Amino acid sequence: MDDLARRWNLTLGETIGRGSTSRVVRCRRADGRAAVLKLPPEPERGLLEARALRGWAHYAPEVWEHDTESGALLLEAIPEHEHQVRVDEIVALIDGLHRAPSDGFPPLTERVEFIFAQPRWRAGRDLARALAADPVEPVLLHGDLHPANVLNGGPARGLVAIDPRPCVGDPAFDLVHWVPLGVDGERVQAWCRAFGLEPPANGSQ
Repeated sequence: MDDLARRWNLTLGETIGRGSTSRVVRCRRADGRAAVLKLPPEPERGLLEARALRGWAHYAPEVWEHDTESGALLLEAIPEHEHQVRVDEIVALIDGLHRAPSDGFPPLTERVEFIFAQPRWRAGRDLARALAADPVEPVLLHGDLHPANVLNGGPARGLVAIDPRPCVGDPAFDLVHWVPLGVDGERVQAWCRAFGLEPPANGSQ
C-alpha cells in the first residue's frame, strides 16, 4: 500500500473497511482532492470493478487510477448528504447501471453459485439457479445493490453505486432491495423468495 501511495502521490488516512473482501482507506491526492484507495483480495476483482465503474460514468465513483498487478483502485470520494432520497432517483440509478455495456463480464449464474453457497442463503439455491438460468434479456448488473452500497451524493451529484460485483443477467436481481418499478414484478418477487425476504406487496417493497 505504501508503494501505491508513493506512486500516486497520496496521503493515507484511516481505514474504513476491511473484511473478507477488500481493504478500503481514505486518502488525499496531491491536488487536495479526497479519494478512496481500495485493495481487493485478487487482481481480477479489481479489474472487473474498474471496468464496471468506468462504464457507469456518473452513476459510480470516478476511477482515477487502477493498478493491474494488484487490482488496487484509486476512486473519487463521494461526500454523503442527508436529503430525502426519492423513488425516482433510485429508479434512475438502477436504469443507468443497467444501460452500460455488458461485454466481458461473468454471468449471473456464477454470482448465484457464490452467494447461495453460504449457509444462510442455501435454502433458496435451487430457485436462484433456475431464475439465473431463465432466458430473459440480460443487462450489466451491480450484483450487490443493497442500500449500504448506494451513497447519496446530494442534489448535484445524485445517487452513486459503490462496491459492485458486476455480472450479466436478469435485471430483477438488482431490484431485490428496492422498489420494483420498470421490471417484471413477478421476477422480483421470485428473487425475494430465493433470498428468504418478504416479497413486495402490490408491486412495491
